[in-house]
Amino acid sequence: MSSLYRNSPMRPAAVLAVAIVVPALCVGMRPAAAQEINLVPFGNATAEWDSNRLLARPPRSAASYGGLVGAELRDLTERNYMDLTAQISYTDVPQLGFDWTSGNVAFKSDFKTLKADYTLLAAYRRDDSYYTEFGHASYANDLTPTSPDTIATSNVRTGITRESYEVDPGFDYNFAPRFDLEGDFRVNSVRYSVQTPGQTVDYTSPYAGVTLNYDTGPRSSIGIGPYYSRYQETGGTNTTDTEGAALTYNYKTSNVTRMSVLLRVERNQIDMLGFSPQSATSWGLEWVGTHKYRIGSVQFSIGRFLEPSSIGGRVALNQIRAQYYRPLSARLSFSGAVRVTDTEVIGNALAAETQPEHRVNAELYLHFDMTPTWYVQLGYIFARAADVGVADLAYSNGVLLTFGYRGLEPPLPRDTR
Repeated sequence: MSSLYRNSPMRPAAVLAVAIVVPALCVGMRPAAAQEINLVPFGNATAEWDSNRLLARPPRSAASYGGLVGAELRDLTERNYMDLTAQISYTDVPQLGFDWTSGNVAFKSDFKTLKADYTLLAAYRRDDSYYTEFGHASYANDLTPTSPDTIATSNVRTGITRESYEVDPGFDYNFAPRFDLEGDFRVNSVRYSVQTPGQTVDYTSPYAGVTLNYDTGPRSSIGIGPYYSRYQETGGTNTTDTEGAALTYNYKTSNVTRMSVLLRVERNQIDMLGFSPQSATSWGLEWVGTHKYRIGSVQFSIGRFLEPSSIGGRVALNQIRAQYYRPLSARLSFSGAVRVTDTEVIGNALAAETQPEHRVNAELYLHFDMTPTWYVQLGYIFARAADVGVADLAYSNGVLLTFGYRGLEPPLPRDTR
């Protein structure tokens, strides 16, 4: 384990924040008051059955049981928005003789001045690979860290812990009537309790980019700027230094309907143990947005995304991902999500060592509010996988039933919905 991870302030802070949640719930199980600082407790219990959650060949069906408890603390003012969320969860799979406990914490803030907007996102997750490597289709629409935005990089196995953290500060400064300068700085890291080359590899990856934006109209803007990223595998066996340029187009009709198109071109300098240093040029095209209808909404991310990965280097993620939400009545709502991914490793040497990943995930949910705070949810989960080193496809169909509680909460600021 690298010294960067051992010395990171995120790890003890995450453990402390999770430890505070349970005592807070003892005094916070009541509707959040209409004030600047609000505590919103939540929790649920879930029973699930999957025909092949391990995506094994031949398939192995298993039932699982578990639950989670957590709380969300919000501080709302006219210029500032802060949100701290922490949760702990427990899952048991009796037929596989396996259980685990997870802990997650996330912090989000947004501070506005007359000319600038400063943001910060920090998150820590500790999960089992049985959960993370199965894949997910649904978005995490709020800060509650229940669905990590990760892609599967290995075969689904039990008993391997995946820890990750991310710190992402940013700013947007308006220095002229139609011009603003945007900065995005990020560092994320992933650690596994057991590493497997080409599947579960530890890494740390910082990123820095700036964009000069020009408002072409009241609803649209274009931007261009450079960025730099570094991929550092633990132990130094593989490093990738990336220099690139990004061209963006943003279109926004309201605070809940917006989209962006991002074109990236980058040059990667790859130094891998056992291979000669090499250079590789790659490109990415991302179409991301959300659209709110009179009833319901759609969120999507489609394209070719360039990002670090636990496969062992930077990858090009070819993805089609979309989620649809629609209220069916005052208490009943439906949500459905699909995600199709194809992962390619950047670099000839790495590509020769690692086969592409192919994964399809789909989720359907019916959510019924029994009271303003208590709910029941019925879900269906599907997965199809073509795993590293395995020729046959694997399929899984699952159903789940969840009973949960979430405290009453004040409306979010428009820019954070």
